[in-house]
Amino acid sequence: MALPTFYNAGVASVTAGGTVVTGDATYWQSVLEPGDLFTDGSGLLVRIASVDSETQLTLAYGWPGDAIVSGPYEVQLVPRSVGVQERTRQLLLALGNGNLSALSSLTGTANAIPYFTGWGTMALADGENLLDLSALESVANLLALAGVTAAAGKLPYFSAANAMSLMDSKNITALAGLVSAANQLPYFTGDGAAAITALTTFARTLLDDSDAATMRSTLGLPWEPIGSEVNMAGLSVASFSLPTGYTSFHLEFNDVNTSDAITVCVRTSTDDGASYNTGSSDYRYVCNQSSSAGTSTAGYSAGIAQILLTGTMIAAGGRGVGSFLIDPGSASIHPSFLGQSGVVVPNGTDMVFNFLSRRNTTGRINRFAVFCPSGTYLSGKFRLFGRR
Repeated sequence: MALPTFYNAGVASVTAGGTVVTGDATYWQSVLEPGDLFTDGSGLLVRIASVDSETQLTLAYGWPGDAIVSGPYEVQLVPRSVGVQERTRQLLLALGNGNLSALSSLTGTANAIPYFTGWGTMALADGENLLDLSALESVANLLALAGVTAAAGKLPYFSAANAMSLMDSKNITALAGLVSAANQLPYFTGDGAAAITALTTFARTLLDDSDAATMRSTLGLPWEPIGSEVNMAGLSVASFSLPTGYTSFHLEFNDVNTSDAITVCVRTSTDDGASYNTGSSDYRYVCNQSSSAGTSTAGYSAGIAQILLTGTMIAAGGRGVGSFLIDPGSASIHPSFLGQSGVVVPNGTDMVFNFLSRRNTTGRINRFAVFCPSGTYLSGKFRLFGRR
């Protein structure tokens, strides 16, 4: 049985002078080979350069005839030995550019990768390093740096993984301009300006402390603030917690002014403020009073309903200030307040009071309330400190 010598199934289209031929109902890739000859039956023959798909092929040069639009065509099948020769010729042309020769001239070594150094020239690179992830990361970082547009007074920095931006270099330049010396600390004196100052051995012992309590211990300051300062303006009462872990407390107050002529008082609690000791004989006090008028008196009471922090305030007309040590007490010790207060009266008699007050029963108190028996505080700042 003789082999077919042509193929003309379906229809073909090609523009005048075009090289791309499209087909409809064709199966070119299954039948044709590069080197076969395309014709429209008029005697014009053009060699097929490549068979791209079942419905497309590419001619070796532009179609010399008129355009064919979905028209009949014919492909003359060249003997397959000729096709093999054509492919061999194309392969030899591709290999004749010097690349194969350059590759064959290399001496292969372990972990080496060939690469082109120019047209038809090659060399070997260390493949182990090229495949190392850290090396690839370095390459990515270099590419990020290469993508930054340089500018005067700017330094590149990493803004994200494998991404860079520019930052103002004036602060770094200012630091670089300093002359370093032992026990000196750099600091900024302005925008883009820096200087150095002494950093003593003692200062370093403070800087390495991990918290405020340790710093106070280093400084020899036994009292630490508990909570925030309380502004009494507009209030009639405020309570203060006495946390466990502290052995004693210190209460300071100043700028105290009340709407009524009252004494500043305290009541104590052992159940964190759920109830307060308010009985008429729950507390006692000893007091010495001196005045700018030159008088001095002493007072004592074995049973009162509150602890006194001041003498009688001048309604809306004086200023009170005071400082008290507080022993919170224990199962065998009475809670006590020991301290001094003063009332300054404009154009009047100033008074100083020394108080020792205590609760008449033992037991540790864990909260106390500062209050006005009547009226409110017009002003006043109270601050509690603790000692461990």
